[in-house]
Amino acid sequence: MEGIITGLKELKKSDIYQNYETNKKLYEGKSIDVFYKDVLRRVKLEYMGLLDDRNNYREFFLDGNKIKWKSKKFDNLIVGNNILGAVTKLFVELAANKPPTVGIEEDKKDFLQLIDFQDELSEAIAIQSYAGRLLIRGTVINNKLSFFIVPPVNYFKIPNLLNPDMAEAYIFFEEDSKNNTLKCEIYREDKTEYRLFTITKDVVEEITYPENLEKYGMRVDGKGYIDTYKGWQVAEVDNISRQTDYLPDLVVINRELLIGDTLTSQAFDKVANPLLQVPESMLETDPDTGDYYINLKDRTAIVGDGDKELKQVSLETKTAEWKIQRDNYLYQIYQATGTNEQAFGIDKNGAASGESKIRSMERTLAAVETKRNKIIRAYEKIVKWGYAYLGKEEDLDFTLQCKEIISLSATEKVNIANTAIMAGMMSLEAAVEYINLTEITTEEEVKKIKGDLAYRTKLLEFLERLRQIDTEGKLDKSIQEQVDSLIEEFGLNEDDE
Repeated sequence: MEGIITGLKELKKSDIYQNYETNKKLYEGKSIDVFYKDVLRRVKLEYMGLLDDRNNYREFFLDGNKIKWKSKKFDNLIVGNNILGAVTKLFVELAANKPPTVGIEEDKKDFLQLIDFQDELSEAIAIQSYAGRLLIRGTVINNKLSFFIVPPVNYFKIPNLLNPDMAEAYIFFEEDSKNNTLKCEIYREDKTEYRLFTITKDVVEEITYPENLEKYGMRVDGKGYIDTYKGWQVAEVDNISRQTDYLPDLVVINRELLIGDTLTSQAFDKVANPLLQVPESMLETDPDTGDYYINLKDRTAIVGDGDKELKQVSLETKTAEWKIQRDNYLYQIYQATGTNEQAFGIDKNGAASGESKIRSMERTLAAVETKRNKIIRAYEKIVKWGYAYLGKEEDLDFTLQCKEIISLSATEKVNIANTAIMAGMMSLEAAVEYINLTEITTEEEVKKIKGDLAYRTKLLEFLERLRQIDTEGKLDKSIQEQVDSLIEEFGLNEDDE
């Protein structure tokens, strides 16, 4: 129990825990909520007197021949900036733009009926990016597997004493500060415990678990429940470098982008600067209300001697200077996250070919592949755990295979594969996996291809040409052995008998 309390305290002191809500809001497009106080301080510093004590500004309007005003909330003028959220959404779109291919025997697919791997992958990639890590939990109910993703603020790891990178246990918790209780699911290798504790200043005590878990197959264990099985029910997934993509420096840059976009926006400039300059002699004051009104006679403005006509005030902003600074901020975001304008679909040089996009987005694609592979491996582990949980003796042959993030055209791929096969640099299996046009696994596709009569005939012709080369003594012995093996596999040697 001491390990649980210590782990909980350490979690609450961590940057991942303390920054989670801020990062989640940035991902959800709530940058105005996150940076409201910061932009308010900047406005009060640079534009003294613009806002009143309630942080409202005055909006002026014409009522007959009077100029009146009403208070408006300042947050109406704030221009949101969601650059970090856009980075995460980019990672999600690239990682899960196509559904993964599920490699599992047909009679075992019902076991995964409840799971949409594309949706699961999207959610996991998002949390991995803005939160820094996550825990994926598998649950088997009515012989069907389902996943539940636990964000890093709801679990912590008890490290192994010999290797802190390895886990002795994972604790998924729900804290009730009103009742001073801590509800825990304690995941260890080969078992899960369900416990409820009361926590006071000096005493930690286990009390009876509130729900009845026996109907789900758990066994009573003291005041809680226990479930035993083989392996791990959960798998932890870290982000690259084990930290969130929303680094503190990048959050500051996101803040400056929002402040700069707000202070240089046309709406803010109209409030912060006068729109119309009129001679003082043209204005009169209502002694009862204090409102200004324009002295008009037959729709003509009456001005004093020597006064000039009305004129529009030019809006002086730092738009040009801000654009330069803004581009620099965006460049820093791109550099730190491995993205660029091309990744976001901003191609200033016109449409680019698939190969050109792949080259320009190398860092982005590498990052997405790394993130995605971490999650895919975790899902594979939990699927195999779930199958064993059902009491199956044999191991489950299961794979998740993702398609290329950005693909060449089918024609380009076929030409590359054909050239590689003819040069002896690629096998048929590798070619099928590379082209990857269908939703079935590579093994199934190769089996269908090899079972096709046209394929067998073409292969026979190819082998005959190889034999002719062999009669001239030009065929390597190892290649001849491979040829003989293929002939035997397809029964083509029967024609020679």
